[in-house]
Amino acid sequence: NTGHVALMDGRAYRVPYVLRSMDLWQQAAGWLGADVGWRDRVGLKLAFTEAEAGELAHQVAETREQGGVAEMVGANRARQIEPAVSSRVLAAAWTPREGHANPLLLANAFTAALAHNWPRRK
Repeated sequence: NTGHVALMDGRAYRVPYVLRSMDLWQQAAGWLGADVGWRDRVGLKLAFTEAEAGELAHQVAETREQGGVAEMVGANRARQIEPAVSSRVLAAAWTPREGHANPLLLANAFTAALAHNWPRRK
């Protein structure tokens, strides 16, 4: 597991769960007892053809309908966001809200928590 949490994975029904996941990982120190190395990142999905651009526009619309923040951007804007974007890119779907946790820190945090009978039951 890479620890990546992607808002625009092509499955719009997951958007509310992804948003909640990001909130949980950001707050892991409070409920899990350890920092899991969460880092907020932006997300870009690239379109190299008109058909792909159409698919991305559909994904952006569905993501927004489910409460996510996403927008279509042109190739020049995509290169401003990420200078390494290929000159063959026609358009991109962009979200300011993706991220990842460090899988090693995450595994160690759960191992430690479970070794201490987490979650504690009253």
